[in-house]
Amino acid sequence: MKTFLLAGLMMGVVVSLQAQTAAPATPPAAAAPNPAADAAWTKIDADKQELIAAEKIRDMNAIKTAVTKLRPDVDGFAAKYPTDGHAAEASMLSAQAGYFANRLQLAGAPTLDQVTAQFQTLATNPALPVDARVGAAGWLFNRKLVGLTLHNVDQKLTAALGNPPKKDPAAAAKNEDALYDEFAAKSGTGPGQYPPEFEVVLRQEQIRQYEQGGDPARAQQLLAKLAASPRPEIADLAKRAQAEETSAADLKSKPMDLAFTALDGSAIDLAKLRGKVVLVDFWATWCPPCRGETPDVVAAYQKYHDKGFEILGVSLDQDKGALQQYITANKMTWPQYFDGKGWDNAISSRFGIQSIPAMWLVGKDGKLVTQDGRDDLDGQVGKLLAAP
Repeated sequence: MKTFLLAGLMMGVVVSLQAQTAAPATPPAAAAPNPAADAAWTKIDADKQELIAAEKIRDMNAIKTAVTKLRPDVDGFAAKYPTDGHAAEASMLSAQAGYFANRLQLAGAPTLDQVTAQFQTLATNPALPVDARVGAAGWLFNRKLVGLTLHNVDQKLTAALGNPPKKDPAAAAKNEDALYDEFAAKSGTGPGQYPPEFEVVLRQEQIRQYEQGGDPARAQQLLAKLAASPRPEIADLAKRAQAEETSAADLKSKPMDLAFTALDGSAIDLAKLRGKVVLVDFWATWCPPCRGETPDVVAAYQKYHDKGFEILGVSLDQDKGALQQYITANKMTWPQYFDGKGWDNAISSRFGIQSIPAMWLVGKDGKLVTQDGRDDLDGQVGKLLAAP
C-alpha cells in the first residue's frame, strides 16, 4: 500500500472539496518585512529544493549532503521569526529533516521518539495553519501504517519460505481498518486533537487505497460504513465516492464524452483523439499538491507527446491571469479548460470531482482506464502507448 501525506517534502497530496469549499482562502495580513528572515528563508528554500531533487532520484550521498545543510538552517527558524509567513513550514521541515537524519544515522540526529514527539506537537497545535497540522498528523499515521505494512510483507515472506504466516490477510486488513479508525477518532476540536480536516483527508485516502486495492467488496463495505458517519462531511464524502464509482464504471464501459473551448480559443473534442492516450488533468494553480505534480506532468508530455500522448487540463482556478502566467512559466502547452468557477467548474462538477489533483488516463479507445494517473504517470502512459 502506498503511503500518503508528506511523501518526500510535500505537506499534502490532495485538496478536497470538503476541506476547502472556496479557492483559495484569503491569506492573513502580511507581517512587516524582515530582511533577516527573508534571507534565512531563501537559503532554507534552496536547501529544501536540493533535498527534494536528491530524494527523487534516490541519491543517498546527495540526500545526506542536503539534510546536513538544511538542519542547522531550519532548526530554530520558527522560534527566531515566529511571525514570519514561513514559520509553520519551517517547523515542519525541521521535523522532517530530523527524521531524515535519524534514518541516515547522521551525527547529532534526534531519536525516532523525539521526531515523533515533534510531529505530535505540530499536529495538535491549534495556532498552526490547518495544512501544517494535517501534514504532521499524516506523518504520524504513516509511521504506524508503514510499520503495519512491513509487518504484513514480513508475514508473506515467512509464508514464501515454507512457514505458515502468523496472521492471515483478513486479520491484516482488520488491523489496517482499525488504524484508520484510531486516527480518525483523534480528529476534532478538543485539546490535543488533530484538526477535523484531517479525518476528511484520511478517509479520502482510505477510500482511494481500498478502491485500488483489488478488493471491491472491502471498498464497498468501507463506503457503506462511512456513509453512516455522524459527521456530515464524512458521510457526504462516502456518498459522493459511491456515485463516482458508478460513474467511473460507466466511463470505463463506453467512450468518454468531453468537448470544450480551451483557454486559447481552440475547440477540443476527446472523440477526435481516438488512437491516442489522453490525460485529463483536474487541477488548479492555488493547489499545492497540483503544483507539486507539474514537473512530472510536463516531463511525461515532453517524453511521450510525439508518440501519441495528449493532455487536456481542466483548471479549477478563478483567476485567469494567474492561470495563464503559471502555464506559460511552466511550459504547459496543452489545452486548458477554464470557466472561473472554482469548485463549481462545469466539467469537474459533471464528473463528480471532489479532490484535486485528479488525473484520469483515457485509453486509445476513448474509455477511462484509471482515475489514478498520479501513481507512476510515466510508467502508466508508456504501457498504454505500447498496448495495441
